[in-house]
Amino acid sequence: MGLPTGEEQLLLEYVNRLRTAPAAELDRLLAANNPGVATALDYFGVDMGLLRAQWATLTPSAPLAWSSALGSAADAHSQAMIALDMQGHILPGEDALRTRAEAAGMPAGCGYAENVFAYASDVLEGHAAFAIDWGATATGLQEPAAHRVNLMNPDYAVAGLSVQAEGNAATQVGPLVITQDFATCPTGGTAQAGAPADAAAWILGVAYTDRDGDAFYSVGEGRGGLTVVAEGVAGRFTTATWDSGGYQLRVPDGVYDLRLESATGSVLASATASVAGANVKLDAAVPEGDGGAPGGGGTAATAAEAMAVARLMLGPTGTAAVADAVDAVVVAGGSLRSVAATVLAEPLFQDQFAPAWALDRKIDVITLDHMGLSAGGAAHAEANAWFAWALTAGGMATDQVFVEAVGYLLDDGRRDAAFDAAAAALTEEAATALAGVFTLDGADTATLAALDHALL
Repeated sequence: MGLPTGEEQLLLEYVNRLRTAPAAELDRLLAANNPGVATALDYFGVDMGLLRAQWATLTPSAPLAWSSALGSAADAHSQAMIALDMQGHILPGEDALRTRAEAAGMPAGCGYAENVFAYASDVLEGHAAFAIDWGATATGLQEPAAHRVNLMNPDYAVAGLSVQAEGNAATQVGPLVITQDFATCPTGGTAQAGAPADAAAWILGVAYTDRDGDAFYSVGEGRGGLTVVAEGVAGRFTTATWDSGGYQLRVPDGVYDLRLESATGSVLASATASVAGANVKLDAAVPEGDGGAPGGGGTAATAAEAMAVARLMLGPTGTAAVADAVDAVVVAGGSLRSVAATVLAEPLFQDQFAPAWALDRKIDVITLDHMGLSAGGAAHAEANAWFAWALTAGGMATDQVFVEAVGYLLDDGRRDAAFDAAAAALTEEAATALAGVFTLDGADTATLAALDHALL
């Protein structure tokens, strides 16, 4: 159906964050310290004064609902850019956007726009490239800022986004190839089974478990398979969250009581949504467990397990102060994520990784899997379930940071010998999924094949 992957859901979250609260978005992008963004700002010599002046004129727009038809059209275009190793809107042998969109299932009579970036290092850089709209001009900004205009255009109600990984060293495009297709349609752009004829707009959002504590969706945090119920004067409407955690319901104008239910019927979150001709976004940060697809992490750690994590990550250089801090987190009922955050504060651990923006993802993975490799640990089953999901095509097997973190785990010469057998088995199980995207410490794709048990 062209539903979003985790990366595409993240991009949609970035787009809707910009649309609904543009005033804060520029500072968020700059504060992220993303190396790709910093390099582009410097390379193009972006006039920051002009950028801020332009940004001050932005006004909020309603969030965009997902269109499976546009998602399929965007995927096909990203794949075409990869196949032809070039960036563009109408590639050789390709139809214009309207024809492509209608062929993918969009109704006639819609208006369209498209953003493409075939050279993104990661999803955040791709989003920033469109939002800031840097380019080779005297000011370092596109004139006009058409990509930003497309993102903010209040006429658009639906979008389909494509994030395709491309790790072939023989191509110029990649490592991520991104297409964003936007539409405004007399019919609202997409249909939903069971939606009434007078459905005017979408209630939409994402359900996620905030394992990294940043109060925002991240890849791997989405909670699929939960039930979303909206009840109001116009009726009762239901849907299920996608594997990515996203959801949407097309409803008539009115006020709705919205709730998110687990597989067992527990109410995980509730809110009120008022729909008046425009899309409304309501997200839900929910705790681990009680239904939904496995997302990993969050299991309370025993003191012994938490101390093992600290020793494994910090090695012999760990200090008593760090050990005490971890112990205090565990005694207070902290999760695996909170243990990882505690260890992150230790400079000795920070120095093991670069760039800084990748630390958070790597810590999540390393913490989970050090815990999961201990067959007697309380987190073993949950970590294994998360890992099994992550190594599938629909999980994180093409996520560069994730793969580098796995590589670090497998080749960690400081790890206690007791973990070797499980790590060796994991190496063999993961080899197929990781081949072709493994670039730990700049190594080529043959590095993974060279790993053997002697390294563990």
